Order: sequence, then C-alpha cells, then structure tokens
Amino acid sequence: ARRTKSEQGRAPLPAPRSTQSLDVQFIDTHVHLDDTRYNEDREALIERARAAGVSPLVTIGTHLADSRWNVAFVAGKPGLYGTVGIHPEMVGEHWRDSELAEYEALSKAPGIVAIGEVGMDFHRPEFKVEQQEPVFRAMIDLAKRRQLPLVIHNRQADRDTIRILRDDWDPTLGGVFHCFAGDAQCAREALDLNFDLA
Repeated sequence: ARRTKSEQGRAPLPAPRSTQSLDVQFIDTHVHLDDTRYNEDREALIERARAAGVSPLVTIGTHLADSRWNVAFVAGKPGLYGTVGIHPEMVGEHWRDSELAEYEALSKAPGIVAIGEVGMDFHRPEFKVEQQEPVFRAMIDLAKRRQLPLVIHNRQADRDTIRILRDDWDPTLGGVFHCFAGDAQCAREALDLNFDLA
C-alpha cells in the first residue's frame, strides 16, 4: 500500500492486541442515595449503575439524619457503602456539640467507610470560619480516632481548609476532595496530604 507524504518516515501503528473489550469497573465515591428524587426508583438506579459497571457506590452523609439513613440503608447490602458527617453548609442549622457521640457511634456501623462530607464553605457571606472550623476539627478528630479517611467539601475556602488539615490531619488515612474546584496550589497541598481529587 502506498503511504501518503505525511505518513512517510513514520512507523506504522501496531495492531491491537485483542479485539475483546476491556472489563472496566468504576467506583462512585460520592452519591446522595437518600435524595428524595430517588424514592420511586432507588433500587432500579443502583441496578442501572451496576449494569453500567459502576459499583460499589458510596452514599454520603451531610447531617445527622442522612448519616443515620446511610447506616440503615447500606447494612448488609453488597456493593453499597456509606459515610457519616456534617456538610459545612449544614453546621449552623444542624450541628449540636452533643451530637458528636452519635456520629462516632454511627461511624462504627458495618459498611461505613469514611467521615464526610466535611470541610469548609464560604460561598455565602453568612458562612463564617468561626462557625465551621470547630466542627471541621471535631470531624477530623473523629476520623483519626476511627482510623477512617475523610471526604472533604471545600468551596471558596482553600487556604482555611488546607491550614486546618495541615494542623490536624493524619495523611496516612487518606481521603478525597470531592468536586474539586481549588487552584493549583490547593491541589498540590491536598495531594501532599494524601488526598485524591475528584
């Protein structure tokens, strides 16, 4: 076969090794299966995810009520895992210091694999570091006591999130910055602290 001028001097591409498709499995590390939008077809949604090669699924806690829901829902279900934690947006409305003991008890349930989603969020003027930081530090401490990774929520709070993690976090436990939207410096620092970026 004649080669075009642009192909001259180039080695031909190797033939594929196999015509069989790859069997790839994906893990969804951040889904909110408690969302009421799924009430009518939650089990079907899970089955569609499995059929598409997405399993396991990790359903995420954002306050005490859905953390309880996660514990109950994932119990005894292969391929389903959960987290417990309080989203920084929920701190003002849903956090009571007295609830920390219940979060700890929930974190010991079978199928609970991380503490989260927790972190810092300043995208609204009423969200204050003074309100969110003590709760974030309490959740970090809980994760360290339980030897669990963290699921981090960080929105418009790169410097404070990294500062607190540098102070308090044990990088050997790992974790993930979900829906990462930070800058390059935050990315490097999060990776240095053994977090994945998603």
